Amino acid sequence: MGNRRPHPSTVDAAAYAVCICPVVRLGAMVIHRKGQLCRTSYAVCIILVRRGPVGVSLRPVSVIDLPTIERWAGVMADHMSRTRPYAEAADRHDPDSGLYWYVIAEDDHDVGTVWIELLPAGSEAVLGVFLGDASCFGRGIGTAAIDLAIAEFRRVHRHVPIVLRVRRSNARAIACYRRVGFTVAGGGSKSLPSGEAVPYYRMVCLPC
Repeated sequence: MGNRRPHPSTVDAAAYAVCICPVVRLGAMVIHRKGQLCRTSYAVCIILVRRGPVGVSLRPVSVIDLPTIERWAGVMADHMSRTRPYAEAADRHDPDSGLYWYVIAEDDHDVGTVWIELLPAGSEAVLGVFLGDASCFGRGIGTAAIDLAIAEFRRVHRHVPIVLRVRRSNARAIACYRRVGFTVAGGGSKSLPSGEAVPYYRMVCLPC
């Protein structure tokens, strides 16, 4: 399963400085701003963006999350075409550049990551999501996390379609995406380094 967050006393100053402050409260959501050392409690620094059903919550990715995400990616790489956003230099949640990137937590344990990335043309955005442990599959965690991420993205980008690619053989993921509003809008085939051709669906979630 995922990792519990360390107590403030175990976090060095350099890592702690990536906490984004001051805190701006918007109802149940808390946004942080970049560039200042956090002088509040560590619990405040990692406060949830939103909490959904089945104990699932999201919080913005920061640089201290990258080693964990990379470890998860190493486990899941054979099942995923992408394990991080297209922006190669991205190292944190950055809505100003169009990247909505979150750590998924279940009952306060980090279990995966989800992102929605606005493409340069601004005409559509791409969804990526994966859980870092197969024991989390089939429990509604991914569905709840995608729902929450889309809700956050739609606060700003109400009219932008969200797209993804999924292997045609991945019935579980396809069913998950359908539950949150995606429909099949085409498809194709991708060649793996081994030469194997993997058919995929292109799915789209249109604005309401």
